[in-house]
Amino acid sequence: HELIESKHHQYILKKGFDDELLSSDTKKQIVLIAGIKGLLQQYKDTPLFKNIEKLFYFIVPKIAKSSGLLSSARIAVPPQMEFNIKENNWDKILRAMEQNKKIKARYVAPWYKPKKNEIQRTLWPYQILLDNGTVYLFAHSEHYGKEYLYDINKFEGITITNEEFELPEDFDFTKRCKGGRLGAFSSDKVEKYEIEVSGFASYWIKDHKWADDQTFEELDEEDVIIRFSSCQFAKVKELVLSLGSGAKPLAPKRLVNEWKKEVTAMFENMNR
Repeated sequence: HELIESKHHQYILKKGFDDELLSSDTKKQIVLIAGIKGLLQQYKDTPLFKNIEKLFYFIVPKIAKSSGLLSSARIAVPPQMEFNIKENNWDKILRAMEQNKKIKARYVAPWYKPKKNEIQRTLWPYQILLDNGTVYLFAHSEHYGKEYLYDINKFEGITITNEEFELPEDFDFTKRCKGGRLGAFSSDKVEKYEIEVSGFASYWIKDHKWADDQTFEELDEEDVIIRFSSCQFAKVKELVLSLGSGAKPLAPKRLVNEWKKEVTAMFENMNR
């Protein structure tokens, strides 16, 4: 087919015209979806990726299915750490969440003592979280009377009970992060952080949003102090250590102390 103009400025498709007509909005949607598929490569060969892919093709206009961009060949994410999801755990947790049913299971994790592993926990499954290749369940634990994050691969013997729970209005995990944007970790303690960042890291850190209230103080061309509040201590510590010699924590005191312990331990390992 080809596109030709008829009377009264109306347009028709003439046989032989093969190009698809994409609106600018549709093109943007295709690019967005292709990018999302790229990000989800961490979860390829898992039920998550398969289900999301099916959803894409259901909600995207038919015209988008033939787009080379949608295949992620032109919009891609560099090789990422992959995570193997236990499909049986995934399916049972999803079914429980759909019905707001409590689950019972043993949580077997290396950081738990063996005796505690034998405890069958009753959980209210609120939300599944995807964080850097790992899949977590955010749930209320009846055993502890608190909310926790659980690696879904560490569950054994999941059973869906007949007992329903009432999903809180504020169940979303992001509401527990107190403005912090460093992934799947939260605590009740909000702290003010100050980190001096230098060299290449100073340019890199300014291109990201680590917390809703972050501010930067320019010391010179290659040195900056970032200040923000967060309840994600372990993640902030991880961020500082990942920047190596390019980061020096200034506050709070416990972050400074933890950083010094890690740096000293690394130095001692180097000299063994």
